[in-house]
Amino acid sequence: TRLRSTVGMDRQGRAVKPRCNLAHRTAHHALKHRVRALRSHVRAAAAHDLEGIHDLRVASRRLRAVLGDYADLFRKRALKPFRKRVRSITRGLGKARELDVTLALLRKLRRRAPKSTHPAISRAARMLRELRAAESEPVDASCALARSPEFRAEHQALLHAIKHPKRCYLRTAEATLRRRYAALVAAHRKWIGRPSDETLHRVRVAFKKLRYSCEIAENVYGQPMEDFIGQMKNAQELLGDWNDSRVLRDYLVLCSQKIAGMTGPYAELERICDADAQTLLDNFARSAPELFNDAAQSAAVTLFASPQTSCCNSRRARTAATQR
Repeated sequence: TRLRSTVGMDRQGRAVKPRCNLAHRTAHHALKHRVRALRSHVRAAAAHDLEGIHDLRVASRRLRAVLGDYADLFRKRALKPFRKRVRSITRGLGKARELDVTLALLRKLRRRAPKSTHPAISRAARMLRELRAAESEPVDASCALARSPEFRAEHQALLHAIKHPKRCYLRTAEATLRRRYAALVAAHRKWIGRPSDETLHRVRVAFKKLRYSCEIAENVYGQPMEDFIGQMKNAQELLGDWNDSRVLRDYLVLCSQKIAGMTGPYAELERICDADAQTLLDNFARSAPELFNDAAQSAAVTLFASPQTSCCNSRRARTAATQR
């Protein structure tokens, strides 16, 4: 009976389509790994350590990527509450992280800005620190959610609710990666046709989604996928720095509206931020063709179709199981 079950026979001896154990194993491993990573950053974030908050937020987003990419393998009754809780963790950290980065950039800006703008920078820093202080409560709430018994219980329930699908995991992974990459190419094409902060931000978001999916599937693609992720890293960092400069500029605009008598200094600071953002944008525009031209797209499609692992439902794997 055990042998028949392994090769796709039910107890009555009738042939049935085999289920994919590889999908179950990879989903189980990815979920446990991402939850463990998230928990490892809670203590630092709860102490309001800048990098701790950042690491916890990134870990929560990576966990959400696992929940999204494997959504069809999780029973909805178990997935829905856990997914909602993890999303709340991410959202509770977002504004605090944004303000931490903006304050750090403002300190760097002071070192190279004209001295005539320093009083305006000091006033801006004071206002941003006040805004950041108001975000302490959401940060504490996110850490409490990650430490809660409900989080642990929902995680365990989800681990036990992973299904064994009939579709090969490798086909599912390839389809997911191709979809993410196509979305990135489309977002980049839209930005080329209609350049704006909004369309470039969509490129940045598409990059993140693709990278998270690539990291999830890295264990079945091996070194080629690691190399592909490395190729994306420089472009992602440029867009991340561009977004930080854009956010700082927007806060400086807010300061100029709320703080009287400093319109001139704030306008000068805004020009510096715009110049920084444009430099980063130019660097991204120069490097982007290496990721989006025809050769790059062909190489990506080939990579996604070339896993380094055999599915447990492949003919070779079933033959080996029969021989065992």
